[in-house]
Amino acid sequence: MGSRHSTTALMQDAVAQLNERGYAIVERRADPAIMDRLLHEVQPYADKAELLKLKFFGGGLRKVESVVTKSHAFVTLMADPLLHELNEAMLGPESLLNGASVFILEKGGRDQALHSDGRIYEPMLPRAPGGPHYLLVFMWAVTDFTKENGATHAIPGSHLWPAGRQPTPDDPVDYLEMPRGSFAVWLGTTFHGAGSNHTDIPRVGTQMGFNCGWLRPHEANLLLVPPLVARDLPLNVQEVLGYRAHRGILGCIEQQSPLEKLGTVTTMASSSSAVARGPNPFDVEAGTRRYFSRLGQDVPSAVASELSQLAQTNATRAASPREDEKEVLETVAYAQ
Repeated sequence: MGSRHSTTALMQDAVAQLNERGYAIVERRADPAIMDRLLHEVQPYADKAELLKLKFFGGGLRKVESVVTKSHAFVTLMADPLLHELNEAMLGPESLLNGASVFILEKGGRDQALHSDGRIYEPMLPRAPGGPHYLLVFMWAVTDFTKENGATHAIPGSHLWPAGRQPTPDDPVDYLEMPRGSFAVWLGTTFHGAGSNHTDIPRVGTQMGFNCGWLRPHEANLLLVPPLVARDLPLNVQEVLGYRAHRGILGCIEQQSPLEKLGTVTTMASSSSAVARGPNPFDVEAGTRRYFSRLGQDVPSAVASELSQLAQTNATRAASPREDEKEVLETVAYAQ
């Protein structure tokens, strides 16, 4: 991750904007090559995704969900220390991933309805202007975000609105225009929405939301990213997925944090090339062998046989990936 300013200065400026307007933009935080890689990795899933049909979404919008196990580049963005510093500044310590998605906005349709993401917790957590924040959402620009191609737009100051107030056509909006590699961040109480794309090129953004560590996330991350997969992710990513107990008491396994009970990865950053390459979340064969190695045990013969077959199939799949095959192989490996 790169920046023209120090991370501290970027965080302080973003926090000030969040408190004043309800959103902020950090430009050119990630290298465009990471965005190219993300586009390549999610394209097979995007090709299968249907247009979202609910009126709420406007039109021309497709969504790929649960992206942590679908894109190495997404994990790289999610591991950015600046995100975690902002989470701690706005949400307190030990936040959790709320959801991980990629949005593809194609030509046509209409503006998305202005909304606040925190409404998924209402009325259990009613709006409380000036109260503690419990949800923070980041939107990375995988392609350029412009008013013409449907950049997210937000109502400045709407995070301070009282419960019950809704947007009207008279409310001013700011378009969160930014070059690719940048990210916008807004509070769960900020009213915002996607625009409409008037160009021939899809507008792509990847979104990652975070909530307080004591609050249940939108996505069931511990099921979506099980231990054998999570072991090869950066430690700060493992933590926000829920493998760290909040305050040491919420989300425990036999009175221990999952990271303490299951053990953490110690070889993930053994070389710069490995970090640049990123983990392969579908390499169950390698992950299973590492698991038994850390336990100081030999791989059981029945499992070893399955892993040998899995390794051969992985090599074949690398040339011609098939999602249905991945699912079957993962099921076999975990069952063993």
